[in-house]
Amino acid sequence: MSEPLLIPMTHADGSSTSIRHFVPTIDRDSIFVVFPAMGVMASYYTALGNELAECGFNAFTVDLRGNGESSLRPSRNVDFGYKDELDHEYANTLGYLKNRFPEKRIIVLGHSFGGQLACLFAARDVHRIHQLVLVACCSVYWKGYSGINALKTLVGTQYLRAIAEILGYLPGQKVGFGGLEAKTVIRDWSHQGRTGNYVLSNDVFDYEAALRNVAIPILAVSIEGDDLAPPSAVEHLINKLESAQKKHIHLKRNDPYNDDYNHFNWARKPKKMVELILKELNAQ
Repeated sequence: MSEPLLIPMTHADGSSTSIRHFVPTIDRDSIFVVFPAMGVMASYYTALGNELAECGFNAFTVDLRGNGESSLRPSRNVDFGYKDELDHEYANTLGYLKNRFPEKRIIVLGHSFGGQLACLFAARDVHRIHQLVLVACCSVYWKGYSGINALKTLVGTQYLRAIAEILGYLPGQKVGFGGLEAKTVIRDWSHQGRTGNYVLSNDVFDYEAALRNVAIPILAVSIEGDDLAPPSAVEHLINKLESAQKKHIHLKRNDPYNDDYNHFNWARKPKKMVELILKELNAQ
């Protein structure tokens, strides 16, 4: 397993980060950009980046704002929301890659929360993304879940918002969900959990209307036993993208592409997941 190259990046607001580049020995006509789950650092996806590079793709993993290589850390005095992540981490990374690889197709692989934001970015600026791959990624609307998990999702999202509002940030590791999260990120997240709609703080853009017009191909993969992203919640997200060519694969436990996966561990042993993704992309 080789170490990635670090590419420094400074955003317009003065914050900085580094994106990780996994360089292939052969060079295919697409690149993969991986955006993480909430509270998960880009370094967690090192095995995934290497696996994609071994398959011939330039692969990049990107820390979300406030995590890993990001110069920011959420606190009572440091706050940001979905809009800030779209304006900086997503826009700058995808803009840089489009300029550096103008002839290549950009495939965004979003894990969980990172995939939700990728959908929102595609709604706002679809021309920078050629295809979306969503793994264990769903809407957190409570009605997209069933039984007791629906109630847990509603109560959980609103309870975590209350903590973030009181403290000015969310100490995720202490409360057992996510990482160190910004107050407004949790505010945006919990609003969608309660209402089902993406209405972002400090942003007048109509994401719900724009999502309906996204027409790029989307591959969504859910995993049996993943209560954080069950198939019904995945469907609630991808059904917002009415114009897209969508395919949703639900990996059963006995599926040959399911290496005993759960919501997180697929990224640590990604060989079968990458095989599935590449098989499906070649089929389209």
